[in-house]
Amino acid sequence: MGIQTMGKPFRAAPYTGLSGRGDGSLIDPAAGITRDVRNDDVTAFAGHADMARGAAGRGLHHGPDDLDPPGRIVASVAADAHGGEPVRSAVNQMLETRPADEHAGPKPTGSPSTGAGRDNGQAGGDPSGTLVIDESGTLDASTFEGRLEGIDTLRFTSHVTADASDFSEVGDIILEDGATLLNLGNEQTVTALNGSLDGEGEPLVLREAGQEVDIVTDFSGPGGHVDPDETLELVVEPTSEEIGGPIPYELGTLTLSGNGAVSYEDTGRGFENIDASSLTGGLTFSGQTYVWEHVFLGEGADTLNMAGKSNYYAADEITGFDVGEDSLDVISGEFGDVKVIEPDTQNWDRDALMNAEHQAIEVSGENGGAYVAFETDDSTRILGDTEGRRTGFLSDGDFSIKLVGTTGLTDILAAEGSL
Repeated sequence: MGIQTMGKPFRAAPYTGLSGRGDGSLIDPAAGITRDVRNDDVTAFAGHADMARGAAGRGLHHGPDDLDPPGRIVASVAADAHGGEPVRSAVNQMLETRPADEHAGPKPTGSPSTGAGRDNGQAGGDPSGTLVIDESGTLDASTFEGRLEGIDTLRFTSHVTADASDFSEVGDIILEDGATLLNLGNEQTVTALNGSLDGEGEPLVLREAGQEVDIVTDFSGPGGHVDPDETLELVVEPTSEEIGGPIPYELGTLTLSGNGAVSYEDTGRGFENIDASSLTGGLTFSGQTYVWEHVFLGEGADTLNMAGKSNYYAADEITGFDVGEDSLDVISGEFGDVKVIEPDTQNWDRDALMNAEHQAIEVSGENGGAYVAFETDDSTRILGDTEGRRTGFLSDGDFSIKLVGTTGLTDILAAEGSL
């Protein structure tokens, strides 16, 4: 249902504008406006509208040429937002009272085009570079045929199943309601505007994804608020390709960023690098046993479930673990108190490290397989005699993990027994 603005129903592509990936700025101001309209939040709408006008005032053109840039942004959102009368009135008032924009240029006469798919009916798509897809369900190649010229962003308003190779030239994919995407390319980025909350919401499922997977979350609600309980459930399925070598994992890098939380359990895809250093919403992560994973954490509160997921053969490395914010299951108390040892060494060379590891396993064996922690000059190591092959003897299947750059943790564990 379109909102009548200035007597005309507008059908235009929402602004996708600022990427936010480099400077942390809002990824999609239009998404905030849309939420404000739906939530009847006039105050938040005004703030987001000012943000949109500021972006437009810097010369960013995002919508149909029938309006100046601020009008285009708000009109495109108003076209499909289902808010109450107070915010609809605010939308209309903004359009009717918008000041002239020095970047707008001449306005053509006539009513705006309302072509199918909200691409203005042009074979080349919207001048903004964004094509909005309102169809839901399983989409085939015909959905995109003849509509991608000049398009660098696709925005899906409903849950879809789609083959990303059908729009491989499009770099940015925006999802309002989750999706199942096949053949996501290395150069494509997926931005999720919504996650799961209180049992509602759709996951993001990737099948046959490339080596480099880039996921962004932007869950900004009214007033820029992000609900900490809203979480993107991410599933990256193993590919069907037969990989040579003794370890059947594809490896590669999963990059996570944005303000919304992400939950990801590796069920066999086997990323070597999980880079969540720019994810402020927090990561809940469960790793893969025989992959040497390097996990980089960000500012959010992260939860790592690594028991049985990291071993001496392929000991994972966690960088950025914050003892005041993050949690790790093996030292949480779930498996009993953690033992702490203080190896007598001043020079942490290879021999000293191996001696400390063997000492840790001996203590673990003496305490029924308890986890044992010790600190080196720049990191914390946690081991456990969990394989049970020979009690007190280190083997490849015993638990081992390294918290890179984390110091001071053993003092807490020695005093409290857990974190």
